[in-house]
Amino acid sequence: MLIGRAQVIARAEPARNVAANPLRSFEIEPQMLLRLHREVRGSGERIIGYWHSHPNGQAEPSRTDAARAVEDGMLWLIVAAESISGWHVTPQGQAAGRFATVTLVSD
Repeated sequence: MLIGRAQVIARAEPARNVAANPLRSFEIEPQMLLRLHREVRGSGERIIGYWHSHPNGQAEPSRTDAARAVEDGMLWLIVAAESISGWHVTPQGQAAGRFATVTLVSD
């Protein structure tokens, strides 16, 4: 999970993948998600997105990502090999038909 303010990532929190087939899908551990929502409540920070890795080396959304994506304004980071890409879910994106590229800037 990505925690921050507005579009600035303050930190990335790892979450256990509890999907039935974790090599082909991901599902965030519900207890961790609830804990983070409680933790950021009243802090000025909020959950601003998700991050996950692609073991296939492609830092682009997969068909599985597209099938499970919800247009909720959250940032998606995908880590693969030595690259990180940023995405937003959109009705007609250029990647997997659902994602638009987000330019990432570091301090």
